Amino acid sequence: MEALNSLPEDLNKAYSKILRQIDKPRIPMACRALMWLMFSKRPLYIEELVDACAIDLQQQPVLGKRLQPYNIFEMLHDLILIHPPIISRSDHIPPRTRTVTLFHASLREFLCNIERHGTEVPPQILQFDLKEPAAHNLIANSCFDYLYEYNKPGSKRDEFPLIEYAFYEWERHVHWNSPDTLHVQRNADAIIRTAALDLFIRWKQLLENRILTTMDEDKEFSDFLREKNGVKFLEAINTPYFHPNYDLFHLPTTSSSIFKPLPTSRPIVRFLEMLPCLDTTSKLECRLFEAGLDERPRYVALSYAWGSQASYQDEILVQGVPFQLVPSQARLLRALRSRVDGSPSAIWLDTLCINQRDYTEKGYQISLMDRIYMQAHDVIIVFGEQIDTDRQGINALYKFVEISEPLQGNNATDHDRNIEEASTALQSLHSDGSINAMAALFRDPWWSRIWVVQEAVLAANAIVLFDSLSFNFNAIVQAIKAEEVIISALPPEIKETLFELESNEGWQAAKRIMRTRSQWRESGGLPLSALLWRFRSHNCIVPRERIYSLLRLCREETPFHSSDYAQPDLFLFKKLTKFLIQTSTSLDILSVCSAYQQYIAYVEAVPWIPLLMEKRDTVPLILGVFDWPVPRAIYSASGDIFPGHLELSSDYLLEAKGKIFDTVEVVGPSLDIGIESLCQQISRYQEDYCRETYLDTESLINARWRTLLADQWPLGQRLRGDDTIMRGFKIPSSVAEEKDLLAQEGIANEMPFLEGRNIIVTSAGYLGLGPEETKKGDRVALLAGGAVPYIVRPQKQNEIGIDRYPFVGECYIHDCMDGEALRRLPSFKKESHKWATELVIN
Repeated sequence: MEALNSLPEDLNKAYSKILRQIDKPRIPMACRALMWLMFSKRPLYIEELVDACAIDLQQQPVLGKRLQPYNIFEMLHDLILIHPPIISRSDHIPPRTRTVTLFHASLREFLCNIERHGTEVPPQILQFDLKEPAAHNLIANSCFDYLYEYNKPGSKRDEFPLIEYAFYEWERHVHWNSPDTLHVQRNADAIIRTAALDLFIRWKQLLENRILTTMDEDKEFSDFLREKNGVKFLEAINTPYFHPNYDLFHLPTTSSSIFKPLPTSRPIVRFLEMLPCLDTTSKLECRLFEAGLDERPRYVALSYAWGSQASYQDEILVQGVPFQLVPSQARLLRALRSRVDGSPSAIWLDTLCINQRDYTEKGYQISLMDRIYMQAHDVIIVFGEQIDTDRQGINALYKFVEISEPLQGNNATDHDRNIEEASTALQSLHSDGSINAMAALFRDPWWSRIWVVQEAVLAANAIVLFDSLSFNFNAIVQAIKAEEVIISALPPEIKETLFELESNEGWQAAKRIMRTRSQWRESGGLPLSALLWRFRSHNCIVPRERIYSLLRLCREETPFHSSDYAQPDLFLFKKLTKFLIQTSTSLDILSVCSAYQQYIAYVEAVPWIPLLMEKRDTVPLILGVFDWPVPRAIYSASGDIFPGHLELSSDYLLEAKGKIFDTVEVVGPSLDIGIESLCQQISRYQEDYCRETYLDTESLINARWRTLLADQWPLGQRLRGDDTIMRGFKIPSSVAEEKDLLAQEGIANEMPFLEGRNIIVTSAGYLGLGPEETKKGDRVALLAGGAVPYIVRPQKQNEIGIDRYPFVGECYIHDCMDGEALRRLPSFKKESHKWATELVIN
């Protein structure tokens, strides 16, 4: 009203004068045209407007006499804009090339309040209600009648130009005033016709139960059904017979003809297109087609958690040929087939767009996945079935960000007030269950799958989808940033409200993904070693996927090619191990073996080649060195001697330069006996074996605790003499101080290197930690390029007299972690850069 009052009086008079000049017989058509232009949900093409203004709900058939496009221009030329403009009556207007809009926003205000100018406009115009909701109801019913009459087998869009708008937009006129109160609605990239899905389901149930409701929300529908065939009506709003590719979905074909071989010399990929449908119970139908990535096609790429073969319980018809789907895929495609008009119709789904039985094609298509996800208009991330708390959890994400915003300012005046308000808001989120609902979003299996890492990192725009509920992935990015701000600003007792979130594995996975996403965009890639370690807890189906799923995020050139994908896993991981050793000029990768069981499906598994599959709780001694940017080295047991010559033979032997410098004399207990009993047993070992070794350099208690902590605190940093190690304690210097520390509840949980390791003592009296597989008589070796010593097992010479040492794992030997053992060797020469002895590790 304020805008209308501000209109110049002469402008109001100008609009009135133009309306008076419209021929009286055409006033009804002019009013319908203006109504559609005022309330349509997108700009209309001129041929759509021709049909819109020809619809008369009082006659049969509903579509009356059509004007020519130029007649629209003549009738309303001073009230509308046509882009690009029509030059002359004889202009040929190809379909979907010219859009029509109102001349100015002020015209809409004028028409909505036209009764104020009743004496100045034709009386016929005053008979039309150009206000909401009447205008939306009229448009919705026009869409229904138009579809009912003309959306049937054989219909063509060119014959009935308004049919596409009517099919995809009717629900936005039925629900024209839906409140936009939820963050889910306000911030989501609209991809699913949620309102249409809900209405169709309800109307179908009403029809099946033969109940014609009198409820206001369904009154228009009920009135319509009293006059029409309900089944025909639901079919008309559900099945797009006018679709330009409708016949292609039903072409007779076979599975072999669907997957025609794709070239491996050009970036050609398959896409699928779903046949639009609102009925969630009807069969899924799609067609496949090919397109080149160089042509920049418009499509969405899907990211979801694979299921096992046993979970293939759903079916899709690909041009009439049935294919099996896991439930998550089926739910996703059922949602996407009810996509909004204007969103990409082409979909990339790996299981259907790659021939899974053709390893040559599969390897090459995997090499294109970085481009596939980078070029996608949207990457749709699919979570599981929607649960009751999902909306609450998504809204909590946005609220979480809002809470953090005042805490980021530097205004000292408002600091205390901001802290108090943020604390109150966070406690409220916790008490009403919103934090827990937010944490539930991260319990979805998607977060634990290895392939999703590159899909999320490379996506230009990602949308998370639960059935028909969606929100932008950037909300998670912002929530993670918000957590950092909140944790740094609020007092400790308030931070405890975030326990459900911090203890959530999916939330931690999200933070790893977002960190990688940021680093990848800044530097163009990360080292493969850092990626493999960072995402070691993510799941894959077969070992090779752990390599290939991360290759497109690497900063360096790797030796893996698409043709290798069909090779045995052991071959690929041998190549990986050699590559990581050569690029890092170190043997750090051997420490990873401690964190994994060998993959039991491989009888010929080689202990020094980590297959990165079955995770253990053992933490590698040089954990930090696998991260990126690479931190300072923790240990340097072999000094500055690098691998130099390194040979990996065809029978999976590692020939490395090295020295045996000690033997395992005692294999003691593990943490299983309890930390207090473990310390007592270590004390006895020290009295029996280690007194001469450590007496001159440090106290036995000091050596004991440094060994328990692998001389690190916190994780990844070497201890110094006066360091505080845990809970405010320093390394004990007396039995009394040790008792005080051991009395702390749960203190063993803060000693990460004891899991999966046993106390060991060497023949030379050194105390250490070794893999739980260590046996008495095993050797302690220094290998060129190894930051830590390694336990190897002596083996009888083979037929040609070469000693082989099966690899057991890395170890910590106290007072031998910085080159001391190397310097004690009789053959050591300070200027030497080479070791003559080669150890053959198998």
